[in-house]
Amino acid sequence: MFKTPVIVFFCGINTLAVSARKGQDLYGFSFFIALALDNDPQVVKIHRESHPGIAVRLHTLGVSYQKTMDIVHQEVPEDKICDTYMHASPDCTGGSTANHTSRNLKLCIKNTRWILVLFRRMKPKCYTLEQIPLIERYVVRMLVESRKIDMHEYTAMPSRRRRLIGSSMPLNLSKLSKKEYKEKYRSPRQVISDDCVQHNTLDVTRVDNFLIMNAFNSVKSATEPAFTITSTALRAGPDCGNTVPLSTGILLKFMHIDAHEFAFGELPSRQILKYCAQCIPQSYAGSTDDCKAEGTDLADSQRVDDAIQ
Repeated sequence: MFKTPVIVFFCGINTLAVSARKGQDLYGFSFFIALALDNDPQVVKIHRESHPGIAVRLHTLGVSYQKTMDIVHQEVPEDKICDTYMHASPDCTGGSTANHTSRNLKLCIKNTRWILVLFRRMKPKCYTLEQIPLIERYVVRMLVESRKIDMHEYTAMPSRRRRLIGSSMPLNLSKLSKKEYKEKYRSPRQVISDDCVQHNTLDVTRVDNFLIMNAFNSVKSATEPAFTITSTALRAGPDCGNTVPLSTGILLKFMHIDAHEFAFGELPSRQILKYCAQCIPQSYAGSTDDCKAEGTDLADSQRVDDAIQ
């Protein structure tokens, strides 16, 4: 079995761990998550209960390179770093255009550049970065490859999520073909209808027009990928005057996240959505894992993301 140690910085609830585990279960190879680090005590608690076999540490990233490296070396010895894959998803809420009340783009840029400098100092075998597209111009020269992507074009998930994906090596990422997309895509309307059937409730989608509305009162057809999920629930209904908030479970499905994979406990829905919206969708994390495996001669030709879909 192939096992490559992975260190995840700004790990959040860590959908990457779910993808790696499923890849190992199905194909016999894995990126072994050796250590996860995050600044948020609540996130660390959820991570510890959701992924009990993974070492997770509460640590303030973006302050001291030496202290962060010392913590990493407690789990991965310095002489093994050259065989390690590192990934970072710095908190994007400070730079997001959806954050009107407490936006702090400078902090978002600082943390992103800080983690890339850390990667250069530690010299892992490879590393990847996930961030909002707005950050690209501030970090593009620090990456071998960077792409602004619409994740639904790679995963067929029923919501839009534009992200910057950066790497220390070329990524072999390919969009789904029209045929693949058509086979995998389930519209928000279909997802909501399936949920109604599953819970034996009235199918609210059985109307001529069914719409999705976001927090800014923008509207689109529920047959198209939904708006980007944020901590504020999307609404749906036959017209603008008759919409209702969608459940957290449905909104997580829009992001290809299974709520049962994570120990959210009694966490409020708004907080659950916030944490999940900050993650790479499991289906996309799987394809990124696979590209890294191919690039480092670790995997066979099968795709991890096929297992997750």
